[in-house]
Amino acid sequence: MTPVGGTTGSINSWSLEFLKPTQEDMCPGNILCDGGFEYPTLESRWELAASDYSTSEIRDDSSEAYDGSYYLYLSATGGTYSASARATTTFTLPEGAEAYLSFYRTSSISAFGSDSANASVYIDSDRIAQNEAWIGEYAYYAYDLSAYADGLEHTLKFSAYASRRYEPLPPPSCATKLDNICIKSTLDSAVVINEFVANHTGDDDAAFVELLADSSGRYPTLSLVEIAGDESDNPGRVRTIFPLNELSSFFLRWTTDMPAGLSTGSMTLLLAEAFTAAVDYDLDTDDDGTLDATPWINLLDSVAVHDGGPGDHVYSNTVLNAVWGGGTCPGGASRFPDGIDTDTTTDWVTNGYDGAGLPDILASPQPGYALNTPDAPNAVTPPNGDGCAVYPSTDVAQDILGGYTLTSDLSIDEAGTVADVNVFLDITHSRDSELIIHLISPTGTTVELISHVGLFYDNFTATVLDDSATIDIGSISSTNAPFTGVYAPIGTLADFNGES
Repeated sequence: MTPVGGTTGSINSWSLEFLKPTQEDMCPGNILCDGGFEYPTLESRWELAASDYSTSEIRDDSSEAYDGSYYLYLSATGGTYSASARATTTFTLPEGAEAYLSFYRTSSISAFGSDSANASVYIDSDRIAQNEAWIGEYAYYAYDLSAYADGLEHTLKFSAYASRRYEPLPPPSCATKLDNICIKSTLDSAVVINEFVANHTGDDDAAFVELLADSSGRYPTLSLVEIAGDESDNPGRVRTIFPLNELSSFFLRWTTDMPAGLSTGSMTLLLAEAFTAAVDYDLDTDDDGTLDATPWINLLDSVAVHDGGPGDHVYSNTVLNAVWGGGTCPGGASRFPDGIDTDTTTDWVTNGYDGAGLPDILASPQPGYALNTPDAPNAVTPPNGDGCAVYPSTDVAQDILGGYTLTSDLSIDEAGTVADVNVFLDITHSRDSELIIHLISPTGTTVELISHVGLFYDNFTATVLDDSATIDIGSISSTNAPFTGVYAPIGTLADFNGES
């Protein structure tokens, strides 16, 4: 294999190759090679051609590209007769596959009288799209290619065309920019909505949605869509769209904050492929609870919250409501375990409304509820059993000073025998590895909880230490900081069992 860009080195007899990411990294499953034009050495995969008064080239200008630095530029200006610019490549789809073409495009087109100008897309000799209007900002387009899934080679062509017929008028022209061109079969449920929080204690300013993928990569063809459900909010209206083109190639989780906030009432979250509707578009025009339009090629996942409003509607088979939530409409929920996807409410556990785990919120975990764990494994706080109770510390917050030992005392005035101990921590510190934390019982039994973990990373946020946890906090990557979730401590908390 020949590296595309990058360098090569060696350690002893082993050879290491450092490669730039391929288009597979940029858009998993993309059949096209470098549909984002980011790697000029692959330019030969696209055949560029232009007549007189025309331009067909791959340009390097991050301010003009939709994503990255490079984009395809086609322009044509009608001269004596006509002019055209073209970019052509080939593709083959497996027989019987469901597939589509998607891309981002902006166009500047002008023509007068009987003159004409357009930007077109062809599969072989079939023109599947034509644009004759000015498009000032990049717009997203998607087209079904299932008819071409026959195992044979086909040609994909983008063109800019201008034809002049009447001399006194200004010449017609068409200039178009294209980026992130992708041909792929529809995704299976490799990406799911894994956790969301819309409503929590305080101002709801820590709302988020977390996605979980079973393979790394960017997903520029996916969108997270919120559909309004409250009767007063026009049920079926597209309330918010979050394109996932910013999903990192190196992280399997993706979390977005909500600049407009998620609805704290009834609403539906959709994870849709090739979603083409705009914000405020009404998908349920007669408000009967059934979508009149489904402007996507593939729906990967959905979940809805219904707060009981009599005129509210939601649009998912998985509906979380007060009956499911034990009497309370959930403000957030987590799949537990991570990624479970049976398309039923049993996949989900209500998140604690008090906000344990959310940034800048100090709260104890609520037994039986999921912790709020953005960018961390989902975790559920064990429910209280007979004789079990939660005892919060009353002498926090305290400053942690370098070189000093800090003691936080916790008094329990109830008599009894210890049967099980779990510890919940919320610590703000700029270098986790500087901390050594012990729990000491009144009899002097000492258990080491945490010791030099986390390297130079920050904080312990909603960290639960439990002997029964499957993950040892001393053995995981330091990048798991702030260690939100349930972990086994360094020592053994069962050492306290039997004390009184």
